[in-house]
Amino acid sequence: MKKIILFIIFYSILSPIKAQNLVPNPSFEDTVACPNNQGQLNFATPWISPSNSSPDYFNSCSNTSTGFSLPFNHFGFQTAHSGNAYAGIIVMAIAPGLSNNYREYTQTILDTLLIKDETYCITFYVSLADTSEFAINNIGMYFSTNSIFANNYDPLPYIPQIENTNFNPLINNNVWTKISGIFVANGNEQYLTIGNFKDNSSSDTIYNHPTNIGFPLSSYYYLDDVSVIHLDADAGKDTAICKGSTIVLGRPSASGISYSWQSSNTLSDTSIAQPTANPTVTTTYYLTATLAGGCSKLDTVTITVVDVNAGTDSTFCEGDSVLIGTNPLLNVNYTWQPTLGLGTSNASQTMATPITSTSYTLTASANGCVLNDTVSLTVLQYQTPTISAGTTATICSGDTLQLGSNYINGYSYIWLPNSAINNTTAASPFVFPNQSTLYTLTIQDTGSVYQCKNTASDSVWINVEACDPYLPNVFTPNNDEKNDVFEITDLPLKSNIHIYNRWGVLVWTSPALSITGKAVWDGRTTAGIECITGVYYYVLEIPSKKTITGYIELIR
Repeated sequence: MKKIILFIIFYSILSPIKAQNLVPNPSFEDTVACPNNQGQLNFATPWISPSNSSPDYFNSCSNTSTGFSLPFNHFGFQTAHSGNAYAGIIVMAIAPGLSNNYREYTQTILDTLLIKDETYCITFYVSLADTSEFAINNIGMYFSTNSIFANNYDPLPYIPQIENTNFNPLINNNVWTKISGIFVANGNEQYLTIGNFKDNSSSDTIYNHPTNIGFPLSSYYYLDDVSVIHLDADAGKDTAICKGSTIVLGRPSASGISYSWQSSNTLSDTSIAQPTANPTVTTTYYLTATLAGGCSKLDTVTITVVDVNAGTDSTFCEGDSVLIGTNPLLNVNYTWQPTLGLGTSNASQTMATPITSTSYTLTASANGCVLNDTVSLTVLQYQTPTISAGTTATICSGDTLQLGSNYINGYSYIWLPNSAINNTTAASPFVFPNQSTLYTLTIQDTGSVYQCKNTASDSVWINVEACDPYLPNVFTPNNDEKNDVFEITDLPLKSNIHIYNRWGVLVWTSPALSITGKAVWDGRTTAGIECITGVYYYVLEIPSKKTITGYIELIR
C-alpha cells in the first residue's frame, strides 16, 4: 500500500496540472432522469432556472416521441456539440399573458469560488433552433457571488461580464457557434447565469423565418459545453539571485495551455512552463499562457541579479565626504562594516566621512546570495605650517626692505597688496612702500596628490617716515680723528651732494651713492687740494624729495 501511495504522489509531481473546468456538468450529460417535457433543465443537475420561465433539457436517452431527444426535437434538428445532451432557452420572445420581454436563463453553481484578480477563460456554444423567427447577438454570461432569482419572466436586471459581440453573429442553425471571453474576478463569485439580459428594444436581432412554436417574435437557442477555466499564467515571484547563478521560472505546466516567454536570450526554452533563466543583469521576463481555444493571459517576473560594488578607491582631505556604493536593487539587503564615519549602514549608497584612512566593506544579500566588496578611502591630514611675513619695521620713504622667511617646499606664496613689491609670489620679496602698509602673506598647500589646499597667513606692518638726513654745520679736517669729515648717512640710493665756496665755485661733488647710501667730504676739492678755512654752501639732491641746501663751516 505504501508503495502505491508513493507512486501516486510521484506521478502527480511529474505530471502536468490539468486546466480544470469549474462548471459542473458542463455539457449537461449527467442527468437524474431523461427529459420528456418542456422546462426540465433541472434534470441536468445542478443546472436550474433563475426565474419563473422554463428552460428546456434535451438528452438522447429520451424517447424521440417526447420531442426532447436529439438530434430531432420540437425545435428542429441539432446534434450535441459533445456527448449526448444539451440545454435550450428562449432568449427573446413576446409571450401573451406572461411578458412582452419573455426570457429564459440557465444557472449553475461553480465547483469553487473565483479568486480575486485572477483571470478565467470563458467559453460556451450555442446553435440557433430551426424554428426561431429571429436570431440575436446578445447572449451573455453573468457571474455573481450569490444565486439570483426573479419571480417573473422578464429580462434579469444585470449586466453580463461576458457577452457575444456583433462581430460574431449567432445565425447558424446547423453548426455550433462559440461565445468566449476573459473574466477577471472581483473575488468570491460562485454562480453563473446564461441568457439575454437586454430587453427586446435593445436586442440586436436578425430575421430568420416565421416561428411555429407558439410565440411570435421568438428566438430559441441550444446551449452546450459551458466552460470556466482558471487561466493561471504564473511567471513566478520576483526574486534575486547571485550574478552567475541560474533560476527556474514559472510553475508546473497545465494540460491544454501553451506557454510563450519573451525577453532576452537567457532562457533555456521559451515555449515551456518552467524554463531555466541565467540573466547577467536584472531582467523582467514576460510569460503568455494561452488556453486551447484562444484565451491568453500575460504575467511577468523580475529577476534581480545581485552584484555588489562598494565604489572606487579615493583620496580626500580630512573633514571632506565622499559617496560610496551603487544604486540599490529590489529585494536586496545591504550592510556596511565598519559603521564609523558613515551616514547609514544599511543602504546600498551612503556618505562616508572617515576621520582616518578606512576600508569599508559592503555586503549584499538576497535569497541565499551573499556578496562582498571593499572600498579604500585615504584621508589626508591637515598640517598647518609655521610661517612669518617678517618683523614690524619703520623705514624711510623710498627705502627698500626684505620681508618673509625661508621658502617651505610644497606651498605656493601670495603677498597682498601687490604694489611696491618686487615679487608677489616669492617667499622673501623686497618692498619699497612710500606710505605705511600692512603686508599679508598667504601660503597654500600644493604638495599632496589630492589638493587639500591647506592655508596659513601672517601679516607685517611697515611704517614709512619722511626721514630727512642729519646735516652737521661745522667740521675740522685736521687729522686728529675728531670731526675730521663732513658726513651724511642713510641717504636713499642715487642721492648726490654738491659743495660750493663763497664765490659759488663747485669744489666737490659726491660719488654715486647707489651702494653705500652715505656721503663723506674730507675738506678737499675734487682734485684733492685742501680747501681753506671758511664757510661753504652745499646742495643735497635726494630722489623723489625736495632738494636740501645749507652752509657748512670748515675750520683748520
